[in-house]
Amino acid sequence: MIKSIVIFGLLILGTLGLSQDAFADPFSLFHISFVGSFSVGGQETSPRGVAFSSDGAKMFVVGLVGGDVNEYTLSTAFDVSTASFVDSFSVAGQETSPTGVAFSSDGAKMFVVGLIGGDVNEYTLSTAFDVSTASFVDSFSVAGQEGIPTGVAFSSDGAKMFVVGNGGDAVHEYTLSAPFDVSTTSFVDSFSVAGQETSPTGVAFSSDETKMFVVGSEDNVNEYNIASISPCSPPPSGNWEVDTSCTMTTDATINNGDLVVQNNTVLTVPFTLDIDFSSHNITVESGSGVLIKDGGKIT
Repeated sequence: MIKSIVIFGLLILGTLGLSQDAFADPFSLFHISFVGSFSVGGQETSPRGVAFSSDGAKMFVVGLVGGDVNEYTLSTAFDVSTASFVDSFSVAGQETSPTGVAFSSDGAKMFVVGLIGGDVNEYTLSTAFDVSTASFVDSFSVAGQEGIPTGVAFSSDGAKMFVVGNGGDAVHEYTLSAPFDVSTTSFVDSFSVAGQETSPTGVAFSSDETKMFVVGSEDNVNEYNIASISPCSPPPSGNWEVDTSCTMTTDATINNGDLVVQNNTVLTVPFTLDIDFSSHNITVESGSGVLIKDGGKIT
């Protein structure tokens, strides 16, 4: 069984150690070669989840034994052979058997899932990616979709959350109206991976959010192409070019760009869409439109 996965190169977390692999092509599962392992047995003898800081200078491991998040520094970014243990932070007050851990892009938030609670637990870190500064904030129950969540991931902007677990065979998608704030979470939809994995335990995404990777009991890394993780929300920066009719599912901001609704397309806005009209514009091409519904506005 493959318990957890992180996609930078490819890093898979097994029972007693970490195995790091390198891609010949970014985010491709072809031409993989094994590099090395790092034992975390001194802190966690049954590791289940792993995450990294955005710069690769820190690694975090959770598992079934310790009830905590273990922090390591890496003297060479994303190279587990250079890891050294730093500190642990107990999450046993919320989850005694943690199996998945994730962080906000800036390291100011940490999220933990596990076998007991049926929820996603949120923590703030007063120092980015430093678990010794963590404080519990809130939990969001995902039991309506997954009673035994084992893996959690977020879109880079924190507007989407994805959960997998032992209770089902799907990837569950949620929107967050406030980025990386689980108290603002709403369930959207589920995507079945039963054809490849009946008991998924980990989920990860490529940095450009066009590929999804799922691992579980079948000892395979399953790769999926995604047309768009957020088909009705603007990119992190630049023009938002809407080429397929869609409905926004949360508040959104167009950063440093225009809104362009392309030919024969309708953008439905039931939420707030922010755009800087002092330097940017809205263009609605032939046969297209912007529909403002109750509760929606463009500011």
